[in-house]
Amino acid sequence: MHRPILTVFAALLLACLNPQEIRAESADRIWTGSILTMDDALPRADFVAVRDGRIIEVGTGTPPKALIGATTKRIDLGNKSLLPGFVDAHGPVYMVGVQPPSDRRRSGNPRSAQGH
Repeated sequence: MHRPILTVFAALLLACLNPQEIRAESADRIWTGSILTMDDALPRADFVAVRDGRIIEVGTGTPPKALIGATTKRIDLGNKSLLPGFVDAHGPVYMVGVQPPSDRRRSGNPRSAQGH
C-alpha cells in the first residue's frame, strides 16, 4: 500500500535534482581526434574526457553517451594531434656557476657599491 506513495515521492525527488548532479559522471570537456597517450597499453586513442581538470576517461571509438552532459564542451582536433604535456623539472648542473654575481653598482644605491 505504501509502495506507490514511495515511488511517486522518489520520482518527485529525482525531478527536483539538477541533471548534472544525477549524471555526475559527465565530462566538462571531451577532445576527439588523434590522441597520443604515451601509454604502452593504449598508445593511441580517439577521445579523452576531462572533468574538474582531471582526465576521467580515455578510449577508442566514439565517447560513451554517459560522458556527454548538457554543458559538456566537445572539441574536435581535426587534423591535429593531442599529446601529454611535458614539464622539464631539472636544469643542467654544469650551468650553476655560469651566471655572474649581481653587480651592486648597477642597483643605483651608491652605498651598496662601497660594500656598506
